[in-house]
Amino acid sequence: MAGQRKEQMRTKILCFALMGLLASVTVLSFTDVKPSISQSHYEPPIMITYDLHADPFPQIPLDQRRNVYYQWRDNAQWLLDFLEPYGGKVTFLSVGEFMEFVLEDEANTIPIMKRLYENGGSLGTHSHTEHYVGPHNWPSFGYNATEEQSRRNWDDAIGFVNDVVAKVIGTNDTNAIAAVNNIRGGHLPNNRADFYKFMIEYGFPIQEGGAGEPWYQYFGHYIFNPFRPAIDSPWKENLSTPFVYVPSGPVIGTKGVHAGAYQDFSLPNAKKMFLMLYLNWRYHETSPDDYRIWTFGWASHNSDISPNSQTRKDVEEFVKWLNETFVSKRSTSGNIFAKWAGRKEVYGAYLDWESTHSGMSSFYYPLYVKDYNYYPYLKAVQQTLEKAYYTSETTAYNGQGVKAHKLVSTVNGQPILVLWKDDGTTTVDLSSEFGRKVKVTHSISGNVDIIESNTVQVGNEAIIVEEAGDLTPIEWFANGKMEKWTAGIPRLFRLVNNAKVAQITGISGYGVEIEGTAPHSGIEQEFEALVGVTYNVSFYHKGGSGTIDFIAGVPPPSKVITVKNDPVWTFYTDTWQATNRTVRVIFTDDVDTQKSHFDNISFTTPGFSEGNGYNLVLSGDMEWWGRDGGGLPADAWHTVGTVNVSSSAGYSGFYSAKLESTAPDSGIYSNLAITKGKNYTVSVVHKGGAGYLYILTAVGGLPVVSIRLNSDADWTHYSDR
Repeated sequence: MAGQRKEQMRTKILCFALMGLLASVTVLSFTDVKPSISQSHYEPPIMITYDLHADPFPQIPLDQRRNVYYQWRDNAQWLLDFLEPYGGKVTFLSVGEFMEFVLEDEANTIPIMKRLYENGGSLGTHSHTEHYVGPHNWPSFGYNATEEQSRRNWDDAIGFVNDVVAKVIGTNDTNAIAAVNNIRGGHLPNNRADFYKFMIEYGFPIQEGGAGEPWYQYFGHYIFNPFRPAIDSPWKENLSTPFVYVPSGPVIGTKGVHAGAYQDFSLPNAKKMFLMLYLNWRYHETSPDDYRIWTFGWASHNSDISPNSQTRKDVEEFVKWLNETFVSKRSTSGNIFAKWAGRKEVYGAYLDWESTHSGMSSFYYPLYVKDYNYYPYLKAVQQTLEKAYYTSETTAYNGQGVKAHKLVSTVNGQPILVLWKDDGTTTVDLSSEFGRKVKVTHSISGNVDIIESNTVQVGNEAIIVEEAGDLTPIEWFANGKMEKWTAGIPRLFRLVNNAKVAQITGISGYGVEIEGTAPHSGIEQEFEALVGVTYNVSFYHKGGSGTIDFIAGVPPPSKVITVKNDPVWTFYTDTWQATNRTVRVIFTDDVDTQKSHFDNISFTTPGFSEGNGYNLVLSGDMEWWGRDGGGLPADAWHTVGTVNVSSSAGYSGFYSAKLESTAPDSGIYSNLAITKGKNYTVSVVHKGGAGYLYILTAVGGLPVVSIRLNSDADWTHYSDR
């Protein structure tokens, strides 16, 4: 309860084994700096798009293909009948042979084509590798088609689409036809530069979604803004490109590899991604920046939405959810959250925006790796919700004017709540949803609170609420050059790109090996810090000179620790005060003849007390322990400062011990301060002779956790709660 003293307990961890033992338990707490929220301004609605396209037919006899066509035709009519009562829009594209069937079935299908055009504004062209040889004879050139063959592929598909468009609009005027056949997608030419050239040469103003889908692999969602793409990257912007890319996801409800990248577009994830987009839109509405064009879309093939298909069911559910939750709803400023649109309408909105925002970027990401320095959306939203599924909206807090959406972590199954209040602030009691303590992440500032679950303040800035336990204190990424340490993997890092990263044998902890390739070159890590706290920084160094730079927010560094040419392992210690929640730590090596080695890198918060309860640190040096009074050899372990970090050759971690039994059940122990009633995960990697890891919560009591360690020839992971 608010104001009550936290219940604390002393916990004794006893480690005893015949050979090696490594244990790691870490929890981190954070403080909060409240952001200022400016007055709202005009923000156009999120434009929701639906791409329906007819793919090449299966290679079956013509009569069977004709029956397939009838089903695809009827599916398109069903989609219109379903969407239109909801105000839904669909952008239709087709391969040549489907349109060849349409021209043979004008009485039945031209009216459907007309409805599709009037609904979404387009009858566009889609193609794979096929070309026209004769009536319903569309062989494939293959994906290694020449430029001449690719041009034949384009000409044949576009020609049949144009013939249908002429029937729909009642004219053969080429400009009028081009205004309808206004969007292009395809698989040839099979290289970006030639496809880019074809788009310009053929004069298509809109590129179909698909090329930018693999951006999903970096941040777990799709691009949220239309833009003019560059020739050398599908997510790099070039304001001089004459066509516009309208991004979207693949087939709704699917999960798997598409466009060369694994993507999860299952309904729970699709709903989550739309909520992420809405939180960005909502922030932008209150920011001092001028408005942007926002879009969210997906696709399906005519073949996907046959009666009783899963895709048809997913379309029905997703459309209903969007309309019930966001479409046509208004903010307190009067701005509409979301609306349905054809991709031609998104294109038109982008041109209008561009006309008043000359030279301004709509979306720009120049890399092929994950790098938050270029991430254009709310980082806190992405980091907290990337590995989550949407479950439902809850009205439990509507009486307090609070909007709330429930999600679930795909990592541990724990609940997540996203909450906001349009006017003022209020305190909500979430104790029925969570345990006693919750982690509250502020969506805009990224600040984090660890607070009582019955005293959660909700205001205009959306918050993401999770259980407070099992926080990850450090994330190693360094533009793809470093990885997060994971228990059970007997290497801290692997070589990626040109970074030279290795574990140093003989000292335990995080270790890096760097060889400078340019002045002040190196690798970086990013982690979350406790703002205002002065950290103890300690590490060992050996080799060439260099630095450790601490960048809080933006350069220049707020702290630089210089290391010398050290022929042997040399211990360094210093302090550093965190002025920003997000901190980049850059390890550099001078360009000389020596590599630079850093090991046993440690960041600890001083002044730990039981009243905190969230930083698990050793309360003192490890002590000898033996049930029968036995001791340990003096070289079994060593200490660094008052935190024990011991050597386990060939493996590194947080806390570790190397033991050799001298009496029955002999070993070492350490005291930790924990919070009563919280759930903790104990993670151990063991190698060598058999033994145990015991956790006791009372002097002389029985263990509450007893992990049996087997005789393990190689490092083996154990865990318990």
